[in-house]
Amino acid sequence: MFPPFRQIFLNSEEANVILCLCLTSFFFFLSLICFVSTSSIPIFFFFFSHVFRELLYVYFFFNRWQRMQDPMEFMRRIESISEYGHLFQFMLDDVTPDDPELTRTRHYYVVSKDQSYARAYCYLVLSLCELKEGGNLSRWLALYNHIFGTITSERFLELLLSIARGCFGQYAFFVDEYVARLAFCALTTCEPLKLCERADGESHKHLLQTPRDAETVEPKEFFFDVDRQRHFEADWPKGTTSPSMSFAERIQLEKQSQESQLLLQVKTSQHEREVSALRDAMVKMEQKLIWHERAHQQRIHHHFFEHQDEMQRLENEMKQRETELRRAMDTILRDQESLLQQVSEENASLKQRHHEAKIETERWRMECQELKHRLNSTVMTAVCPLDSVSREQYSDLDRRHQLLHKEFDELSLERSEMEQQLQQAWQEAHQRRVELDSALEVLNLLRKGLDYVGRELPLMCETPVTYTA
Repeated sequence: MFPPFRQIFLNSEEANVILCLCLTSFFFFLSLICFVSTSSIPIFFFFFSHVFRELLYVYFFFNRWQRMQDPMEFMRRIESISEYGHLFQFMLDDVTPDDPELTRTRHYYVVSKDQSYARAYCYLVLSLCELKEGGNLSRWLALYNHIFGTITSERFLELLLSIARGCFGQYAFFVDEYVARLAFCALTTCEPLKLCERADGESHKHLLQTPRDAETVEPKEFFFDVDRQRHFEADWPKGTTSPSMSFAERIQLEKQSQESQLLLQVKTSQHEREVSALRDAMVKMEQKLIWHERAHQQRIHHHFFEHQDEMQRLENEMKQRETELRRAMDTILRDQESLLQQVSEENASLKQRHHEAKIETERWRMECQELKHRLNSTVMTAVCPLDSVSREQYSDLDRRHQLLHKEFDELSLERSEMEQQLQQAWQEAHQRRVELDSALEVLNLLRKGLDYVGRELPLMCETPVTYTA
């Protein structure tokens, strides 16, 4: 994948980035020089292709180096209850953990009674690889040094061995998040429950490991001791010498080993029977769940069709009521508008008559003043002023003046009455308008409610996901 002269920098991300930048600058300036000196377009594109390739190398190494800078990207604690346990999630490549490939990256889960990230990581290493695989173990050590700090390979091996000796009932390894959460819930709800131990190096190939599969009931203390001894002897590296013992002690240990094996076989058979019984119960519960699910689905479909007819009826009824209400309100509005127009015309006519009456009154007032002036002048010149104006003329003028005053009072009263009627008509029209607006708001709310029910009710009738074995 890389040129031979770059192989020496494969373990240094910063050196890769610096080298690619230098090569990019070199090829870029070389291509410019060749293009300026020879004006050859093929040579320019040839060197520009090298520049583009080196830019791709820079982008690749920079992204990988940036991903490696954040240790919490590889692991996180999903759930935690300090008195019971913790659930850790690791996202890494089990083939090359120190240089992960995105296509091989998987999620792994560790249920632990210890809150330490480092010890959970060590148990993950024990679950995914054997201690005898020295080459692959160095990759796990490199990732450990990057995340938790630098330690020696001997210290890392001692840490793995200590975890292997004391991991029984303390840790559990999973590759499925749902099963891991079930195990964590079982651990937090049942105090005497023990986590399963990694019995061999191939436990990571099983997609399902739960505390129930490891141990259903709490075993005896010597059964724990036998499993701890078997696990310690399986993970202890070759070349170590066992302490010297006598022949009698060895015979006694062999007898104890045979007795333990017999007890182990009995416990294993009992455990298999319990597991088969639990599996049968699970199958029955699953069948019962499927039956209830189908019945529930049928009820949902029945309610859906029933409520669909009811919704159609309510919608038709609402449309009919809306049509009737609009028709009635339109009739009322037309009547109010015609009444308002009639009152306005009458008011205009009364204003015109009032104006004409004022003009007539002013004319008669002017005539009265003129007659009064003539009367005064006649009184000043005549001996008998009453003879200058006849009594009949004066009575006629007085009578006409009183009639005009009476007509003016009647017109004023009629004007006030018409103004009151106009104000009352305006109030009634405003009240009708408010009632129409409130009725339209109620109709809009009913339409929105029916639309919401029409959208949500089909979602309730969708076929739910069935659980398969």
